[in-house]
Amino acid sequence: MKRLTTLLVTAVGLGLTLSPAAADAARKSNDVPIAVWALMADDTDRAQAGPVYDEIAAALSAVDGVRPDRDRVFEPFAKPSEGVIVAQRTANRWLDAAWIAYQRQEWSVARSLIDDAIALVEGYPHERLPDGLRRELQLLKARTDIRGGNDFTGREALRAAMTLDPSWEANRRWEPSEIVELYEAVRDETIGVPPARVRITSSVRGATVLVGGVERGRSQGSEPIELLLPPGTHEVTARLAGHASHTHTVFLTPRQELDLDFFLEVKNTARFQEQLEDALVAPAQQRRTGIWTAMKLAVSDIEATGVLSARFDAPSETLQLGLFFPGRQGWAFYRSIPLGGPTQASEVEAAIEELLLIVDSTLHPQTDGVATRD
Repeated sequence: MKRLTTLLVTAVGLGLTLSPAAADAARKSNDVPIAVWALMADDTDRAQAGPVYDEIAAALSAVDGVRPDRDRVFEPFAKPSEGVIVAQRTANRWLDAAWIAYQRQEWSVARSLIDDAIALVEGYPHERLPDGLRRELQLLKARTDIRGGNDFTGREALRAAMTLDPSWEANRRWEPSEIVELYEAVRDETIGVPPARVRITSSVRGATVLVGGVERGRSQGSEPIELLLPPGTHEVTARLAGHASHTHTVFLTPRQELDLDFFLEVKNTARFQEQLEDALVAPAQQRRTGIWTAMKLAVSDIEATGVLSARFDAPSETLQLGLFFPGRQGWAFYRSIPLGGPTQASEVEAAIEELLLIVDSTLHPQTDGVATRD
């Protein structure tokens, strides 16, 4: 308990007295670094949340053998694209609204929403959008037009969806009969046309392979995976969190055999930043995403022991704080701290106390005197 008390008195007390510069000067050269990444906030909001984040980060110096290090960043820095985030979320909302209108047989309303969503995402590459978003938009467009009496445009939309995802099939159990009949007619047009055989290898194992934005498998590293694709133009992408995506645009002919090699460079990308932000907003929903593998890769790349990261949510005036250590599928420490109210000081103090406990127990698991709170 004495060790814990010393940590808290040093770091908290009546207010944090250790500045980052003073703490760094007091550290030995063999102290392990915990990277402190830049606060995710607009410039106008950083004035409110920045000092709090700095205070919490500087408190790490109170743990023996630890120094907060702001220089260890996952280069090159890539700012998340607000445009693509807004586009994909808005398009998904419009897609949900279009489904409601479709079920109500409000064909013109549904079609208007779909057209707006398609136009919204058209300018963004497939690898930056949720898997299959364009396909789902084209399929709903086809269903709406066909049931609304616009067979020609419905046929074109269905053909576009089937090009984006050659493996999609119209199931009679839940698709309207008009959709099934048109699907079979479009499919019959390609019967007898031999597909192309594409063999895909990747520089890293486990990369997601997408064709037209639709996931078609996971790379096996040097062992190729094979896809049979219909003749025509296709965008084939390999992506993995913590790496730069790689895309080949290919024009395939019948019976063509093509080898595609993808090199995925370890890199801080806008997609990685978006996934990191999502992990700070809703950590429980990121359990099955690739962000934690990417974080482990980033920690190794910058040669740090762990990473402290934070995001400020301006509408709720909340600082969302996370500490990552390799080997954890999720945050080792996470706290959402309300700022600006009468409880801010106590919330920050409690966060620092918990943070120091976790860091100390993680890095010094056998040290005597690391006790739980009374």
